[in-house]
Amino acid sequence: MNVIQHKSTYILLVCLFVMASCNITRNVPEGSYWVKSNEIETEGDQLDEDDLEEIIRQPENYKTIGIRLKLRAFNMIDSAKVAEKRIRKNEKLDRTNSKRRKKQKRINTRRIERARENGDTLYTQKIISLKDTLNPKLFLKEWLKYKYGEAPV
Repeated sequence: MNVIQHKSTYILLVCLFVMASCNITRNVPEGSYWVKSNEIETEGDQLDEDDLEEIIRQPENYKTIGIRLKLRAFNMIDSAKVAEKRIRKNEKLDRTNSKRRKKQKRINTRRIERARENGDTLYTQKIISLKDTLNPKLFLKEWLKYKYGEAPV
């Protein structure tokens, strides 16, 4: 093995140790517990265990190669900062849409004037597309936390 392969092996090992040492249960509220497995005990034969498990069972957090990557992605990003950035981005979208509406109104007013000057009663209305404020494009941290990430169970 040459020097480059040794360095990449060491870097990989350090990354694995760092990921394994992070506390993935830090977002679990005080007095709550993180589900690792479920057991149901019943008295008597009045309930079918399979039916009961379907109702009560909470799924574990998703694992990839034994590591809860989605849970780590969820915990890695601060929700408050993501919310603040979303508010800023929405305000910017509103400003952009306001400018586009003003431009559209200015263009259409001028088109109406030109149509009247030429003796026309109809004119072609200019429609400028607005930015989507209901389903805005997600930024990286927002996508990582809420689309890829998974809250602790």
